[in-house]
Amino acid sequence: MVESTHVLYLKVEFLRVLHVTYEYPPYTMGEVSFKVRKLVRELSEMDLDVILVHPSDLEGVWYDGRVEIWTVTKSIKTDLHIVTLAWSLAMDLVRRISEILNYYKGDVDVIHCHEWISTIPGVLTSLTFRKPLIVSVYSVESMRGDLVNLISMSIDGIEKLCFSHALYLMTDNDKTYSNLMNMRKVLPRRTIISLVKSAKDILRIYRRALRRWKARRY
Repeated sequence: MVESTHVLYLKVEFLRVLHVTYEYPPYTMGEVSFKVRKLVRELSEMDLDVILVHPSDLEGVWYDGRVEIWTVTKSIKTDLHIVTLAWSLAMDLVRRISEILNYYKGDVDVIHCHEWISTIPGVLTSLTFRKPLIVSVYSVESMRGDLVNLISMSIDGIEKLCFSHALYLMTDNDKTYSNLMNMRKVLPRRTIISLVKSAKDILRIYRRALRRWKARRY
């Protein structure tokens, strides 16, 4: 008599998170690019797939360790100032994010944006494709500008508008956290401000965000 052996296969559910950032090595503008790279590489070693999109001089797909990188070229090469850059770049990033979501047939669980410039395309695609939005904040305009000149006022307004669409605002900086809490009164109740210190903290927030999103607990 031949005994049959039944092997039980356990399906492991992986999260797929799309990161949107204005800068990433070697397309580097400042400290944020290195913080983002460190974070996504740490997250890619956990139970999730990490995709990242950022502007570059060349358009393509490559890998940084386990992180899948999609680059997009800027359609407008000259910008009058940072606000016009943000809006023109948003259109390019929206196009590329749409291509990514189409490639994965919509199978992306969370959109995670870094800094205010990336939140514009993040909000647009979050609303269009009905995906939960999370934003990492490294500073806010009240810490950088005087909130008097037109550009500074515009950035402050964009931040408040875009941040209000996020389920979570995250920062690892105590001063930034304090400034975000000062913004609390103009944000909806559903937006939770969190001080995070590790990639594990962020992974927990991803899971909480998905539970809230699926149950519409906000």
